Amino acid sequence: MSTRNPTGPPALNNPRVSERFSDTDADITIQASDGTLFRVHTMNLRATTEGLSPPPCATLDQVVQLTEDSATLDLLFQFMYPSRHPDLEDVHFNLLEHVAEAAEKYQVYPAMNMCKVRMKNQLSQYPDAVMLYAMRHGYPEIMDKAAPRVIAQTLYKTVAKMPPRYIVPWHHIKTYETPIEFRDQRFHDGTSAAPPIRPNIEWRILGSQHEWTTVQDMRPTGGAESD
Repeated sequence: MSTRNPTGPPALNNPRVSERFSDTDADITIQASDGTLFRVHTMNLRATTEGLSPPPCATLDQVVQLTEDSATLDLLFQFMYPSRHPDLEDVHFNLLEHVAEAAEKYQVYPAMNMCKVRMKNQLSQYPDAVMLYAMRHGYPEIMDKAAPRVIAQTLYKTVAKMPPRYIVPWHHIKTYETPIEFRDQRFHDGTSAAPPIRPNIEWRILGSQHEWTTVQDMRPTGGAESD
């Protein structure tokens, strides 16, 4: 978060002002990465967040710049006011992901739980992104549900964006504890023409280091059980 006086390139000197957040009694101006201005109330920021407290000297004439775009901030700021909050149900996943990250970054508590619920609901369609979100922000129950959908992917693709503390346990699970037939085939959800693999895997997070252990029972759907 940075503060600047309203001088600079022409595109930033004549920015668009948010229609939703343009109250005349606002006492601080926040600018999105695309130049849009949001005039909001310091009291609301301090009451609902821990990471978005403006500088003590900030005034309406000074501009606090954030790295998020206007679509993200428009949704995020709605959680900071005493009105019906957006339920995010019809928000495209890319925007939902940005709002969820911003809510965690600025610790906007009214938004964090709603984003967590909506991200969890997107597991079947975006398992990679949801698992990484859960890893970054400490939601082990979401990690547990996402991991079986991601484990069949190549190791490099998965760990490239993974928080460092999870790389070693993830490598261990994929290399040593996951059955070969699951490791070498894509995860099927039953909609593919290929015979689906039905994993019955229990993923548990143990201790402060989030060490993964697994219990596997791998059987092809419709096939006979092996001894």
